[in-house]
Amino acid sequence: VPADYDIGDTVTADEAKRLVAANTPRYIPKFAILNKHNKVSWNWMAFFFPCGWMLSRKMYKNGVIAGLLTVISTLLYLPLNVAVYNLGFTDNGTYQQAAQSIYQNLPQIGSAVLIVAVLGFILNIAIRFVSAIFGDYLYKLYTIDTIKTIRAESEDMDYDYRKKGGVNIFLFLIGTMAVQYLPAMIAVFI
Repeated sequence: VPADYDIGDTVTADEAKRLVAANTPRYIPKFAILNKHNKVSWNWMAFFFPCGWMLSRKMYKNGVIAGLLTVISTLLYLPLNVAVYNLGFTDNGTYQQAAQSIYQNLPQIGSAVLIVAVLGFILNIAIRFVSAIFGDYLYKLYTIDTIKTIRAESEDMDYDYRKKGGVNIFLFLIGTMAVQYLPAMIAVFI
């Protein structure tokens, strides 16, 4: 992509490259392709780690929303986990044995518990697919908005590009750990 290529709203590829900083060979060509009519691409990091990826790319609002929805989806599994635990099933069995035990004890578990668990599963998958499909487009919008803000308000553009752009691995770890462990901590109090 040429350095002076307009990726949107008069933001050039070179400016986007300065803000993105890490993995620019992947993102800058994606930004050039994505527009109002083509918002779809695929991002594996956004699929496997929606909250962590968004936070690491400093899209805080999107990352927090993805994280909260992921925690909610995990909490929706909780009633099924409790029901399976109450059946006396241990972790030593296979998935087939667990499925068979659930099926045999379906009247005791209740259909509402299964429906809530399925809704949690669907929400989790939806978060992952939406993040993976639209993540690059959201990142492009974030990049354009941030560059426009830096242009308008910055006294030291190089500093602001480094501060507001790039990747924050610490936030990736915090986001990933939060969605992993926060549901378990909440479950203790429920």
